[in-house]
This record gives sequence, structure tokens and C-alpha cells, in this order.
Amino acid sequence: MADLRIIPRGEWGARYADGGGYAPLPATECWLHHSVTTPPNTTAPYDDDIAAIRTLEQIGQDRFGQGMSYTWLITPAGWIFEGHSVGRLGAHTAGRNSRARAICLVGNYEVAGPTQAQILAAAWLLQQGRGRGWLTAARLNGGHRDVSSTACPGRYAYARIGEINQLAAGPPIEEDDMPLTREDLLAIATAVWGTQFPGGHAQAHLTVANSNTWEIKAQIGALEGALPKPQAELLAAFRGEGEEINLAELAAALVPLLPPDVTPEQVAKAIADERARRGTQ
Repeated sequence: MADLRIIPRGEWGARYADGGGYAPLPATECWLHHSVTTPPNTTAPYDDDIAAIRTLEQIGQDRFGQGMSYTWLITPAGWIFEGHSVGRLGAHTAGRNSRARAICLVGNYEVAGPTQAQILAAAWLLQQGRGRGWLTAARLNGGHRDVSSTACPGRYAYARIGEINQLAAGPPIEEDDMPLTREDLLAIATAVWGTQFPGGHAQAHLTVANSNTWEIKAQIGALEGALPKPQAELLAAFRGEGEEINLAELAAALVPLLPPDVTPEQVAKAIADERARRGTQ
């Protein structure tokens, strides 16, 4: 799971100017954007997340000459990056940059949906923005397309704005609320299958039959004593009487990480078939 924190500019290696000048706080508006760039994956290590942020900084520098255009950026794994400093002027929402701040979801959300990790991270960020005096309200005013002639933040991200605002208006979001990543769920699936390989590593293979057969192959660390509390509790929840695994619950947890046309039933069947092939109970 991604840590609920804002990764500062110095940590991801910002190279250019920190915005285009002073911008007053608190901001009275906050708008959702998407980068339209290729998103990094959701598995460790997260070097590709940092590379994606640096790419966007370069794009902002090339277009506007003031470094990163956005105030905050969130990758599919739920990592939150500081773009330009919150008290500095960005180049994200034309005609509103001095009074507004921008959250940018890294990826193209006209063609695919944002991850649940991004949704929760955005809501947490809004709560932090209000609590730290950066924003007058813990809510998104809307998407970039509401104030400009653009498809941004993409139809799938735009459809989640209400959910983000509802979460931000609710109880404080904690790190344990963050969804499990693909890596986390593969670890759980590996624990279900019980397949260990030499060298203290486990390999999980999951094949889901659909219009385009989809396969996960991930090399992950040994699990014993290594699962953080939320994953350990979830794994325990999958176990019913006689230490049996509830395949339906495991499948439902895996489905959000798969293509949208994959069903829980397909995943449950794939897991059951794989367990049978390996001779596990």
C-alpha cells in the first residue's frame, strides 16, 4: 500500500523553477486534472512513479517555462507528489491559477478508470488541504472541463468527483483505509496457493480467461511475518472454518485491479483452477 503522505519536491528530484510566482492561501478552488501520459504500474519498486513525475515536470517546463504545472499529482499506486509548492503559482486551470490549486491524476482517464488508491488519496489530500489551511474547503470544485474547453480530467475520473468529495467530507482517512495494491493482493494469493520457491521467494501466476487472456506474473518476497497489519487481517478474513479460503471474497478483492470486463466469477474460477493445478487445498 502507498503511504499517505505528500512526497516533497526534493525527494522526487525537481529540477526546474517552483511555479511562476506567489499565489495566495488559502485557495478558494481546487480542480481535478489528468496527465494523459502513460501511467506507472502499481507494483514495487516505484521508480517508474518518480520517472512519471519528472516527465510531467519536463512537459510543464517545455510548455510554460515554470517547471511543474500542477499542485499535487497522484499515481495509480496512490502515491501523492508535491508539484509546485502550494503557495506558488501553477499553470493548470487557465484564468484561475492564482485562486485555485490542482490535483492531477497521472494517467489517461478518458480511456480507463482511476484506481481506488487514487480516489482515496485525493480525498485524503483534500482533508489535509483544509486542515493545513491550504484550501478553504475539503472538496473539488469540479473537473478542468467545467471551466475550460477540454476533456480533462477524462470521463472516468470526472465521474468519480462526487465520490471523492463524499469521502473528503467524511471521517479522517487513515493509511489502513487505503486499498491493497496488486502486489499486496498477489502476496495474499500466493499465501492462498502456498507455493514457495528456493531463495525465500514466492511466485504467483494468475490467468483470467476473457476476451484478452490476462496474466499476472510477479516475483514477491516471502510472506512469513512480513505482511503489514491490514494485509494480515484481510488474509485472516479470507479464512473460514477449517482454514478454508473464501474464494469469492478473494476474487472480489482482486477484481478492481483487473480489466473492467473481468468478473469476480472469472477470477474465482481462475484461482480455483490454479489451486487445483498446484494440488493445494
